[in-house]
Amino acid sequence: MINQTYRIYELDEFLPMKYLFPVTDAEDDLFAKEGGVLEAHIQNEKKRSRWLANKAKELFHQKHGRLFCEICEFRFDHVTYGKFGVSFIEAHHDVLHIRGMVEERETRVSEFRMVCSNCHIVLHLMEISADTLLKHMKNDIKGCVN
Repeated sequence: MINQTYRIYELDEFLPMKYLFPVTDAEDDLFAKEGGVLEAHIQNEKKRSRWLANKAKELFHQKHGRLFCEICEFRFDHVTYGKFGVSFIEAHHDVLHIRGMVEERETRVSEFRMVCSNCHIVLHLMEISADTLLKHMKNDIKGCVN
């Protein structure tokens, strides 16, 4: 039996206790067999407008002259990805999560926030607004390195 301990990442009240990450004594020896089996997945999903998200990115770029994360200011084109990252950023719907929509609604381009992949996943996992995460990072954490 592998001895397990748990590392708890605390982000004040934003991190529910359900986010525990197991750490084992033999992490380098862990393995899993992957691939080989094709599985069919059927799911119902509500669609977002890719066109509107791209327009939001375009307008943000026109306004600021570049794309960057509005939370941590990370730029995909800066050092890490160079020319490959010039046009990359994620457009986050910051007003209403699609899960909360009961019927079709008009989404405005002003409802988007430009965020890096890391900040985007934190917004969704913690189910918080971009402003809440920005405030938390300014108060307690240094942002991503540019």
